[in-house]
Amino acid sequence: MSLADDVLDLIGQIYEAGVEPRLWDTTLVRLGERFGANGGILATTVGNGNQLSFSSEFGAEPEWQALYNREFHRPELNPLFPAFRRLRPGLASADWMLLPKQNLMRSPFYNEWSAPQDRHAYFGLVTSAGPQAVGAIMFCRGRRLGDFAPDEVALLQALSPHLVRAVGFSRRLGALAGQRELCGALLDTAANPIIVVEPDGRIVHANRAARRILRAADGLLARRDRLTAARPADTSAMRRRIRATADRNAAACETFAVARRSGARPYGVAMSPVPVHAVGLEPSRVLVAIFVADPDAMPPDMASALQTAYGLTPAEAALVALLAHDTPSLADAADQLGVSRTTVKTHLKHSYQKTGTQRQTELIRLALASSSGLHRRPG
Repeated sequence: MSLADDVLDLIGQIYEAGVEPRLWDTTLVRLGERFGANGGILATTVGNGNQLSFSSEFGAEPEWQALYNREFHRPELNPLFPAFRRLRPGLASADWMLLPKQNLMRSPFYNEWSAPQDRHAYFGLVTSAGPQAVGAIMFCRGRRLGDFAPDEVALLQALSPHLVRAVGFSRRLGALAGQRELCGALLDTAANPIIVVEPDGRIVHANRAARRILRAADGLLARRDRLTAARPADTSAMRRRIRATADRNAAACETFAVARRSGARPYGVAMSPVPVHAVGLEPSRVLVAIFVADPDAMPPDMASALQTAYGLTPAEAALVALLAHDTPSLADAADQLGVSRTTVKTHLKHSYQKTGTQRQTELIRLALASSSGLHRRPG
């Protein structure tokens, strides 16, 4: 393989890793082999310090990485990395270009961390720089092969625009995946069933409450990954409404009834278009959120919701739930709970502190909101 073909092959592998971040491990090793490196990192410096968060690496043991983050990120011990971190993004540099080599070799970083691992020479580049974090790729090699030569720095510089772009792709893809996971987690905290579908009825996400309804197949069910009703007429009507909602037809968003096989009261179903930019999807994609109301469902357990959300004890949560449901006086609440008025006042004081409320009306309002919007996660 010619040098040009070898470089083109490296560039292709870099972009493959950019769109499929799991490939960075093998790509980093391949690049390291090209430069005779015995170690390499694709990392981010955390916060305002020089500690590293590794997204990909080879050639280092975890205990050495941990030792670096405990000790050898400090400028008084390590003169190299602070200088490297100040580089302009995309500019490839070797250690001897950043500071006199003898200064590096006299440092505790070199003698106590690098040399024991046979790490004599370093070079790399900054892939991104921001106020909170700096991304970097760096390679090192042993004393036998010596310092990285100018032609090797030039090759890394030629690869630099592709590395910067590919790492940026991976970072954005990771952010989008995180947004989708966050949105899914938020949906799962909702007590009411929510189903997100594409315009053709294909299910994209169903939260826990919705999955229970779909498994029961009593009125609404999933058939070949598409949302379907028990009655064909309801299926046709629902899919027409889904398409109309995707087209921003406000009339289609109004609640309608879906019959149930069990003879229970029908589900109430309402729809709303989803702002796809909020979940990190491409702007052209349209989704529809379907909200299902079950008139025969048991109301959420207020006491459990308060314990989960605010850390109330069972006794404190029971008192707040009683006050919210029956609004008795504190004396009556003490009688119903079988405790003293002093104990009730103590529970109420602790409940105020834990929920950040100051008056009984605020506490009751918060309790009602908690029970309507949250469910207790299974242990």
